[in-house]
Amino acid sequence: MPSPKIPNSGQLDLAGLLPSQAIATFVEKPRVIIAGGYGTGKSVSLCTRMAYRMARTPFNRGIILRLHAADLRDSTMQVWDEVLPLSWLRKGGRTRSKGMERDILKNGSVITFGHIYDTQKSKQHIASLNVSDIAIDQAEEVQEDQYLKLIARTRFRAGISRSITMALNPAGHSWHWRRFYQGAKVLKGHPHPLLKDRPWIYLKESSIALQVATIENTPQLGGYLPQGFYEDMRTEFPPEYIARYLDCSFEDFEGKLYKAYDLESAHNIPPLSVADLEQMDIVEWGIGIDTGGAAPWAIVRVARDKWGRAFAYDEFYKANATIREVATWIQRDPHWYEAIKVIDYENRPVMTELAQYNIHCLPSRKKSKVANIGRVNGYFTPVPYIQHPITKKYGAPRLYITDECTWTKREHDRALWKQSDTGENKPDPHQPDHARDALEYILVQLPEPQKKILPTKLDFLQQIDPSSASFWKACKKIDKRRRDQGNDLREAHTMLNESDTSLLPEADTESLDIVEAFYGW
Repeated sequence: MPSPKIPNSGQLDLAGLLPSQAIATFVEKPRVIIAGGYGTGKSVSLCTRMAYRMARTPFNRGIILRLHAADLRDSTMQVWDEVLPLSWLRKGGRTRSKGMERDILKNGSVITFGHIYDTQKSKQHIASLNVSDIAIDQAEEVQEDQYLKLIARTRFRAGISRSITMALNPAGHSWHWRRFYQGAKVLKGHPHPLLKDRPWIYLKESSIALQVATIENTPQLGGYLPQGFYEDMRTEFPPEYIARYLDCSFEDFEGKLYKAYDLESAHNIPPLSVADLEQMDIVEWGIGIDTGGAAPWAIVRVARDKWGRAFAYDEFYKANATIREVATWIQRDPHWYEAIKVIDYENRPVMTELAQYNIHCLPSRKKSKVANIGRVNGYFTPVPYIQHPITKKYGAPRLYITDECTWTKREHDRALWKQSDTGENKPDPHQPDHARDALEYILVQLPEPQKKILPTKLDFLQQIDPSSASFWKACKKIDKRRRDQGNDLREAHTMLNESDTSLLPEADTESLDIVEAFYGW
């Protein structure tokens, strides 16, 4: 009996695939690599390819993998559920119980979900796999030896196409780059004119690797990203992060971690007291804590205002400090209780001890060191709509370190990337990072500002010509007063016109001309 007919593939919206997604979905190669910047739809491509291949061949077997189970459930499986039409599933074919997560299609194909590494049991979960297709999401997290073991698991049924597909963010000259990009035949010719001269496809005998820039998925090119997402990232990212995470460059990170910062840059400002900060529309207070012992404790206080500017205004830096000393220093600030307190996630016993002093801390988000460094770099990078707190000029950074924070300044100035031949991007371990980590913990934990408060034309004019700016502000007041009079003034004007025009006051034509000129500017 023939297998039940799978609904036509249009339900996957294959017609709406971007050029790179279409190639990744339909290409017949044993290895398909989808490297892309943020927001390029890599996971969608990965899941679409798996769905297409499982639907095409009855009674097939495939598995979708991530390194860690939590990431698989929180991210990749959600994308899969959005991609796969429910009408393709056999009745009762979806199982989502822990330890058994799979979908069975009407044609008998089975897609399971798994993680490669279990941190609690310290073992890999790939020994018993027997499938035709493997899809690995966020493959930059996976080591080369884990990939090599997976190759032997694509042995299900003779006579059918087998494939390993990987979606990843570029991670420098990693094993992915060496194996699939280095020495490959490079093809250009993307169908969009803006991208036609970029390297796009890397061909080897048994693999095809894509290099996808974020711009492909922008609304201007027919993509699906929110309006302004790409422009915001390009504005706020430092150059090396633009190259890697937007333009999909495989170049290694080199030199300083924080290239926009040095001891003479605009990020360094005079000391700020708590009273000074309370006059600055502060909306968030934070304390980052890097625990010590023989190595120094480092604690950094941060205040953030409604414009998203963060001020590191005080620090504690001392080796062999006691918990009592630390607690006393934290509690000497009047805003210590309301502050978000974030501590190194590996030191939960210290969290318990600090809780005895009513200091309750959150564990730091230390999952991806490179991503956290990128978050801090975003604060160091000048942004057009941010005004410097001292010079009042726009195009300023979002992070300022006062002269009270000597070690914070010194460590950020000296921080370097570790030189590596393996593609690992890590900070140089020989450079001190105690205050650096403390500041990173709190900046990563603080929520992003809800919206940007953009400067007006008058704000820019104030920098160039303050007297002219004052003049135009007065003009705006005249216009506002005139508009506030609204219908009452117009009705009175009409009544006077209908009765005795001699009672009309002389029109303030000069003011009206000025207002019109301002709005035309």
